[in-house]
Amino acid sequence: MKNKKGIEPVIATVLLIVITIVVVALVVAFVVPFVQKQMQDTELCYNAIVEIVAAESCYDNTNLYVRVSRGSEDFELRDIILKVITNEKTVTKKIDADLSLLIPENPHEENFYTITFEQLGITDDIITSIAIAPIVGSGETEKTCEITSQTAISECVV
Repeated sequence: MKNKKGIEPVIATVLLIVITIVVVALVVAFVVPFVQKQMQDTELCYNAIVEIVAAESCYDNTNLYVRVSRGSEDFELRDIILKVITNEKTVTKKIDADLSLLIPENPHEENFYTITFEQLGITDDIITSIAIAPIVGSGETEKTCEITSQTAISECVV
């Protein structure tokens, strides 16, 4: 046993440093692209604002009337998700894809939508509130953002 030697302390220290550098490089190689993707997705939604003009939105016995205003920033708006909350259920529809309605293309642009209860799949439910969220894109990337506007809605005053 006395003739057996362990590794020299200098070699052990160098090995520990090399192992540490390799581990850090592997972590960076996997974490940095993930963080960059998250930042890019967040950046897409940062300026994407679409709002419901509550004063001009209401419903009657057969239709929902909603005015949507686009914010002042320039971004690629691909669609808008409309969430209709009733006393019975919540219905989610895409303005362009599901309802075949035009979305505001330019900053500060507004569109007024008349959406039938039939299109929404509701009958005599009482609508309590509506919310919208933009779907934005950049090249091949498409991101559904958080709700940017939600408002209580009431029956139209005739």
